[in-house]
Order: sequence, then structure tokens, then C-alpha cells
Amino acid sequence: MLIAIFSLLPRVGAGDSVLFMLFGHAVRGRETACLLGNCTSLAFDYVARQKLGGANMNYFVMRQLPVLPPALYNEQHQAFIVPRTLELACTAWDIQPFLHDVWREADADLRAAIEHQWCKNREATGGHTYDPPEWYTPPEDCCPLPPFKWDEDRRARLRAELEATARAPSSSDTTSSASAI
Repeated sequence: MLIAIFSLLPRVGAGDSVLFMLFGHAVRGRETACLLGNCTSLAFDYVARQKLGGANMNYFVMRQLPVLPPALYNEQHQAFIVPRTLELACTAWDIQPFLHDVWREADADLRAAIEHQWCKNREATGGHTYDPPEWYTPPEDCCPLPPFKWDEDRRARLRAELEATARAPSSSDTTSSASAI
């Protein structure tokens, strides 16, 4: 069981034991997806488990946890991490605005990677049709894909793929972030 649980939330009210990370306009959706992937890793959870003395994670504890800086993720890392993180996070229409944000900011290569990930999800699960609920009004420049379909076995595989890519930068690689993830 994980002790550090991170997720995307729409802007809503929450209790005092929920730590919010609010980002300005300078943080792109793909960077947020990489951060979400980082904060849901087993390595992150292990360190959080060692730091926590109780059930609530305070802000001062969060500041001590191993969060990788956005500059560490190059385009190759993002092309691997972002589509998998989106499949894990964007499984309902109420989180679809996040997928739209990432899609809108993505270049052609990242969009192709996201679409490829969605097609793999559809092949494995049957996928969802693009049929938004009445309460959801997609923006004009939205992602043409519906939410990913939830499948426990597939989610376990995706989490394992993300865990396998996480490692510290090697000491011999000081000029490139290519081996940082």
C-alpha cells in the first residue's frame, strides 16, 4: 500500500490534509505529467514512508522528498513518460481537461505518442467512444481522444514500465540528462 498518494484534481475544495500543488502558466501540462509520474513512483513513496511520522504529509515533509526538476526530462523521456502517465490519470471525463492541456501544448511527436498509447489501450480494453456526458463541454482545440479505459492488469504493467525507467543520473554523465530518468 502506498503512503504518498498523488492525483489530479479539478479546482475544488478539500480538507486540510490534502496538499495542493498549484501551477502557474509557466508550467506546461507535459511537465505536470512527468511530476505526477515522479510522485507516484515506488522510490518516491519509499522516501516519503521514511520521512513521515504520522498519517498526514505536511508541507515541510513534501519539500524534502525526491522530486526531479522539469529540466531533467528531455523530449525522449517525455515521449515515454507522458503518454503512460496520461493513461494512468485520464480515465474519466472530469480529468479530460488535463489531457486537453497536454495535447494543446504537445508537438507532433508527442501527440503521435499519446495517440499511439490510446490505440494500445483500445486494443487491450476495447476503449471508450468519444461520447462526452451532458455536463462536459470540450474546448474548441481539444484532444480528439476520449478518456482511456481503466484496466487493472494494464495499469500494473504501465506502472512497472514507468518504475523501470526511473534511475538516478550516472556520475559520468554530467553534460546530458539522457540517462537521468
